[in-house]
Amino acid sequence: MSSASRNNVLGSTVFQQTLRSSGLFVLISLVLLWGLTWLLVSMGDEAQDARIADSVSYGEDIYYGDGIDALIEEAIIDDRDVLWSEDLIYEILEEELQIWVLREADYTPIAGYYGLHGDPGWETTQLEHPEIDQPIRALTVELRGGDRLTVAEFLPDDRGDLLAFSNFATWALLLIVLPLALITGFALSNRVFKRIEGISQTASAVGSGQMAQRAAISPT
Repeated sequence: MSSASRNNVLGSTVFQQTLRSSGLFVLISLVLLWGLTWLLVSMGDEAQDARIADSVSYGEDIYYGDGIDALIEEAIIDDRDVLWSEDLIYEILEEELQIWVLREADYTPIAGYYGLHGDPGWETTQLEHPEIDQPIRALTVELRGGDRLTVAEFLPDDRGDLLAFSNFATWALLLIVLPLALITGFALSNRVFKRIEGISQTASAVGSGQMAQRAAISPT
C-alpha cells in the first residue's frame, strides 16, 4: 500500500469512528472497573476498621472499668501467654484473628505481641516478624498514665487479589483490546477504501471515454 493510500485509510471516517469508539469503550471499561474495585475495597476496609475500633473500645472499657490486669486477662491473654510468641502469629494470620499489644509509656510491651508497633491513630503498616510481611491495619490509643493499646488485623488476601486483577485487566485493555480494535478498524477502513478506489477508477475511465469499463461487483 502506498503512503498516500495509507494516509487516506487512516484519515477515513470508518477508521476515525473506530478509533473514537475503541477509545471510549476502553475509557468506560476502566472507569467501571476501577469504580467497582474501589467500592469493594472501601466496603472491606470500612468493615475491618469497624471491627478494630470495636475491639479497641472494648479494651478501653475494661481498662477504665476493671483495670489493667482485667484488660490483660480478658482481652489479650485469652488462653495465650502474656507475651505472644512469633509462632502464634501464624495462627492469627491463618484464622484471621486480631493482634493485640499493651505497652507502657516507655514503649515496653506489657502483654500481647511485641512485634506490633503503632503511634496513636490509624496506620497501615507491617509487623516486626522474621517471616510474615503481609500488611496490617492498626489502631493505637493512649490510656491512663501513658500506656498504649494497639489492635490490628492483617489486610485480607482478597483485597490484594482484587487490586491485582484490576491491574491485570487494565493492562489487558490497554495492550490487547485497544490495539486489536485499532487493527480491526484499519482493516475495515482499508477494505472500504479499496472498494471506493475501484469505483473511482472506473468512473474516471468512463469519464475519459472508456464506456465499456464497469465497476467490479462482489458475489453479495
